[in-house]
Amino acid sequence: MSGPERHKHAAPERFFAHGPLLEEGCALRAWLLDSELLDPTAIVRLPVRVSRSPQGLGLGTAAVVAPSGARLLDLALDDTALGIALADHLRRAWTERPDVDAWLEGLVSDTDASTVSFAIRRFVGLVDDAVRSGDRNAWRAYPEDAAPELIAAVDDLALSFPVERRRAARYTLRAGGERSLPVLLAALGDERVHARRDAVNRQNAFVGNPPPAPQWIDVPVSTVIEDLLAAIAIPGPSRAFDHRGKVLSTQVLSIPSWPRFLARRRGRSLAEVHAELQPLVDRYWELGGVTQGVDG
Repeated sequence: MSGPERHKHAAPERFFAHGPLLEEGCALRAWLLDSELLDPTAIVRLPVRVSRSPQGLGLGTAAVVAPSGARLLDLALDDTALGIALADHLRRAWTERPDVDAWLEGLVSDTDASTVSFAIRRFVGLVDDAVRSGDRNAWRAYPEDAAPELIAAVDDLALSFPVERRRAARYTLRAGGERSLPVLLAALGDERVHARRDAVNRQNAFVGNPPPAPQWIDVPVSTVIEDLLAAIAIPGPSRAFDHRGKVLSTQVLSIPSWPRFLARRRGRSLAEVHAELQPLVDRYWELGGVTQGVDG
């Protein structure tokens, strides 16, 4: 193989969390800006389609593109931190086609409504030709001090692993407490399937009628991640409440954005976050299960 190295998925390392599947309609921009909100130094890895400039001397336009060819997000590239200019990495590939897909690692920052700035820190390689039009994900680096066993537990949440292993992974992440929070935040965009469940409500079915056919839906890993964040960050009630076994809603608090919620509390301990939320949790139980919003 001559020229730059080609990578099929370009995420063999365990220290990168799965991000969203790059397809039309995906919330890539929001995911990227959440990365910046969580940690401005957080590295993301993206497959970027880079065009040659009209003069053929340097970089032209750049965008993350869906397999269908739809442009998901335009990027303003900054390669000043690379030892070798990005155009020099791509020059040979440009002789074969004017637009080249490359895996790039870097930092994101918001610029305007249509473009995200991407400061490149590493040229990983070209996207493998065999999957140039196939499925691919964005990726987000875990914090450098993340515990390896917690990273491995996130990896084990996928449906491809036995149910006992997935259950053990959830337990490990829950037991990690405050140490698990940055790992879980990094994995918020993980769209791998965790489980499949029947969405049909059979409790109100009429007696004598044939049971409704099952409607199977996929539960993504990101849903489990959000549940674990809530289990760790939201305290239990401070005392016993008589709710007669029923509540109006099983959701204690509504937190629209975990990255925003925890970014606003950066520097606080988990105990301090619990102390802030305790009155809201107790109010939920006092009202018989009325969900309250936080940072809405």
